[in-house]
Parts: sequence; structure tokens; C-alpha cells
Amino acid sequence: DASLAAYYVIRGSLAVVLPKSDQGMKTSSQPIADYIDGMWIGEKALVNPGLRRSATVLSRTMTTVMVVPSESFQELLGHLGLQARFENFCEDHIWRGLC
Repeated sequence: DASLAAYYVIRGSLAVVLPKSDQGMKTSSQPIADYIDGMWIGEKALVNPGLRRSATVLSRTMTTVMVVPSESFQELLGHLGLQARFENFCEDHIWRGLC
């Protein structure tokens, strides 16, 4: 599935469920911590709207999120003339693991 949006956790707890390999085993042996208040999930969709989802997220508790659609985010960058600046920011910071 395409990654269509980023989500900011306002309140609650989200668990990551990794896909299984062809042999029925999870693709990562390390557990992934829950996403809680103040954290972003799916932010790579804002950097590259063509990316595919790498996991499924399930709510552990009643959760409130803010949704930022990647297409709308890219349109806003263009409208504000910030596309080049955002691309430069990504080039400078993504390799550090910040996105």
C-alpha cells in the first residue's frame, strides 16, 4: 500500500505490527516501541509521497491523531515557495535518521 499521510499522536498509544516474511516470520527481530503522545509516525510520506508503507499500526488505547496528507503537504510547500528549501533540509538531515 502507498504511504499517503503522516500522523502526529496527540493522545494515546499506537503499536507497530511488522509484516511477515515468506517463511511466516516477522521481518525484524527487534521490537519496536509504541508511538505515544507527541510522536510522529509515517513522516517519510511527507518526504517522498511515492514510498510504500513498511508496517501496520494498531491503536492500543483510545487514540487521537492529527493527519497530514502527503499530497496536501507537497502542495502547501509549492504554494509557499518552500519546495527547494524542504528538499535541502531533507538532504542535510535524513541521513542522520531524523526522518
